[in-house]
Amino acid sequence: MRSLADRAKAEPVRALGEVELVELEVRNTHQFDAALAGVDTLFHVAATYAVYTGSAEQDREMIRDSVEGVEIALRAAARARVRKVVLTSSVVTLPLVRADDPPATEADWQTDFRLPYSRAKAEAERLAWRLAEQLGLKLVAILPGGIGGPGFLRRTPTTDIFEGIMLGSMRLGAPNGNFTYVDVRDVATAHILAAEKDVTGRFAICNDEQPAFIEFSRLMHAIDPNVPAAPFVLPSFLSPLLPVFGRSTQGSSVRRACSHPRLSR
Repeated sequence: MRSLADRAKAEPVRALGEVELVELEVRNTHQFDAALAGVDTLFHVAATYAVYTGSAEQDREMIRDSVEGVEIALRAAARARVRKVVLTSSVVTLPLVRADDPPATEADWQTDFRLPYSRAKAEAERLAWRLAEQLGLKLVAILPGGIGGPGFLRRTPTTDIFEGIMLGSMRLGAPNGNFTYVDVRDVATAHILAAEKDVTGRFAICNDEQPAFIEFSRLMHAIDPNVPAAPFVLPSFLSPLLPVFGRSTQGSSVRRACSHPRLSR
C-alpha cells in the first residue's frame, strides 16, 4: 500500500472487512518493524513491475526496490520471529529455453539480464534465499507468469500486451514466441497454499500449456471480431518492431515447467 490517502487502492481492500491497513515504504526498516509486530506470516509482494523503464536511473531504483526491500523485509521478519515468509518472485528468474530443449525448472536461474526487471527479481530472490538460511527463516518463493484476470486497478506490462492486441498490434503478424500467462486468482491461491502447507522452496505458477502470441490474438478475435487477428507468425528478427512488445519479447519460444505437485490441494 503506497499511501492510505490513495482511495482507489485503499477502499477496495477496506471493503474486504477485517483488514488493518498499514502504510510503509519498502526500504524503511522502522516501518517494517512496526508493521510485523505480532505477524505470523509475511507475504512480501512489493516490487516495481516494469519490463524496462526507459531510464538508467529508474532501472537502478527498480532494482534497489526489489533487492533492498527483500533484505529489509526478511531481517524485520527474523526480528519479529515470523513463522514463514512467502515471497512473490517471478518466472523471469527462470531462463528462457528453445521449444525443442528441456523446459526450465525451479532449479534453474536466469542469467540474461538485458531486461532490468529480470535482474531485479533474480537478484532479490537469490538474496532472499541467502538471508533465509542465515537468519533461520522458513521461506517459500512463488514465481508467477504474466498475471491477468479481473480486478486490476491499473495497467501493467502484462495487461499492456492484451490491450495492444485489442488495438491492433498484431494485425501484421504475431511474435514468434509464447507467453507464460496465469490468472490472478490462481496466483492468490498459490500464495495461500504456500503459507498453509508445510513446504519450502520455489514454485513456478503458470499454465501447463503456455499459448503462443498468435493463439491469444486469434482467441481475442473470436471473442470480439473487431480485434484484428494476426494473419501469421512473424520471423523472429521482426518481433522487436511490434508495438507494445519491443524489448519484452526476444523472438524465442519460451518453455518453463509450471506445475509442482507439492503445492496442489
